[in-house]
Amino acid sequence: MKGKSFSSVGSAFWIDVPPDPTDPASRPTQIYVSEAALTCDEISHPLWDKVSGVKQLLEITLDGSSTKTYTVLKNADASYLAGASSSHNPSATGGTVTILQVSSAKSIQGSFDIKFSSGTLKGSFDAQLCPTGVEP
Repeated sequence: MKGKSFSSVGSAFWIDVPPDPTDPASRPTQIYVSEAALTCDEISHPLWDKVSGVKQLLEITLDGSSTKTYTVLKNADASYLAGASSSHNPSATGGTVTILQVSSAKSIQGSFDIKFSSGTLKGSFDAQLCPTGVEP
């Protein structure tokens, strides 16, 4: 993305997001894929994305956690952060996220092929549940 390669995953987490108060049946799934080797404790504090330094971060939000393919701008969203010191933070313009396996209260495995105005990110993840994790 924007001349930077996202070649390795240092950590991937799935956080438990509370339902939207206006739609109690909804329960979005949030997955964070980072080049930085983060811990669950580190992502359990507000503004945790600032500890990643110059490492890249991909934030994925899905309308559920079923094993299927989600489409960006339909039932999925994604944002990219080039590093804590960067102002480059685009939202996805298209693509897909596929959930291959869900181990309840443990992990979610899947892949992504997400398009941004400045490039495409493709890869896979094995996101461990971080029950205390918060949105940055």
